[in-house]
Amino acid sequence: MIILTEKPSVAAAFAGALGCTKKSGCFENDHYCIVHAVGHLLEQYEPQDYNAIYKKWELAHLPIIPNNIKYKVIENTKSGLAVIKKCFDAHKGEPLLLATDAEREGELIGAEILAFVGFSAYANARRFWVSEALTRDVILTGIKNAKPLSEYEAYKKQGYARQHADWLIGMNLTRFITLSCGSLLTVGRVQTAVLSAIYDRETRIAHFVKDKYLEIIATLKADNYFSLKLIHSETQEFPTRFSENSVLVKQVISSCKIPNTGKVISLKKRKTYRTASAVIQSYRITKRST
Repeated sequence: MIILTEKPSVAAAFAGALGCTKKSGCFENDHYCIVHAVGHLLEQYEPQDYNAIYKKWELAHLPIIPNNIKYKVIENTKSGLAVIKKCFDAHKGEPLLLATDAEREGELIGAEILAFVGFSAYANARRFWVSEALTRDVILTGIKNAKPLSEYEAYKKQGYARQHADWLIGMNLTRFITLSCGSLLTVGRVQTAVLSAIYDRETRIAHFVKDKYLEIIATLKADNYFSLKLIHSETQEFPTRFSENSVLVKQVISSCKIPNTGKVISLKKRKTYRTASAVIQSYRITKRST
């Protein structure tokens, strides 16, 4: 069996669990060959790779929409890809276990490599899909429970769709905006949205106006003392803050008698922080009577 992982550390963990020894760029024994990538080893063609006329940016060339998206080897990782190709050639026809990261991008990385090395034995290909720490038991159980790779086809298609959309938006809009404005302005599906969010946040900071607010805090005692804050159900960003003239604040203050006794009639628990020795829980009272 040949096993393809996304990272060197994962390949080493598999080798330890399966008793493989390190050889030139991979791990092997009589039953397994484990080889790894280092993230993406291939990248999409640049526009000029499809046609030399696209080397010069011109509005007349837009939009650039290739019939088929093609890939080329990333220069600084080509030696790693050569090792993978050599291993797949040496173990041609053997079952495959794809053990790239258990998510859409991991599926895409595996798919790119398999296409590049000319892998075709998909009927004997299975998918290692585990998000836990890779202990020996987890690895062995994951191999045993591995499902056919075909069941993860949707993840691969989603990965390619995302990647191709990034290319089409980035390459075309960057050239269009740059040529229209006269200076280089890069546009990206994710980059532009993130920059917009940063700009909005910076604008709010720049126009910040100080404002006084009140918080209603009650100190209670059951077995121990603890504090509760009044929450405004209609305020999402700062639900415990009230204006100085809040009618609700005045009603709460006027209705409270100190000291007083109350009865908690509804309680929800939610885990918010975990340590090695204990679980700290937060409690929110949803209803109470006094």
